[in-house]
Amino acid sequence: MTEVRLDEVGPWGAICADGWSLLEANVVCRALGLGYASSALQTDFFTPTNTTLKILLSGTQCYGNETHLQDCIHHEIHLADVHCSTAQKNHIAGVICEKKMADLVLDTVEIQQTAHLEDRPLYFLQCAMEENCLASEAYEIQKTDPNWHLTTRRLLKFTAKVRNDGTADFRSHIPKVC
Repeated sequence: MTEVRLDEVGPWGAICADGWSLLEANVVCRALGLGYASSALQTDFFTPTNTTLKILLSGTQCYGNETHLQDCIHHEIHLADVHCSTAQKNHIAGVICEKKMADLVLDTVEIQQTAHLEDRPLYFLQCAMEENCLASEAYEIQKTDPNWHLTTRRLLKFTAKVRNDGTADFRSHIPKVC
């Protein structure tokens, strides 16, 4: 795991963390050749005391497929006296990159083509009820209505296809290492 402090990436300064997410962090890790972002930090930990950091980017919004952070939507800041708000905590962007990581990409076309609404009686949703997968209203109906099994719920159903564009296998459950 490599930790990248964005206030040290270049001689130009820091990046304000307003709107900072994994999308922006992934662009930074990829641009630096460090793989994928495992965390997008919003911190004041790296801010030197009694100084202000010069800011190059603020309001950064990425789609995640950009080559460089400058390719993302952002506020242009060219003035030397513009700084991140010192009154606001956790305002400097940070990134933790991983060389190998699964990168799951959802097939949105498949979802759009298969999505449909379906009304199902609660009787057919007993397994979902046992696993607490229904809205709390369904459990209230089960307690109060003797014909609860005939009451219907509207479900949004779809098929999801996902591919892994990453550099590591995806395992949905990885045991914790002690």
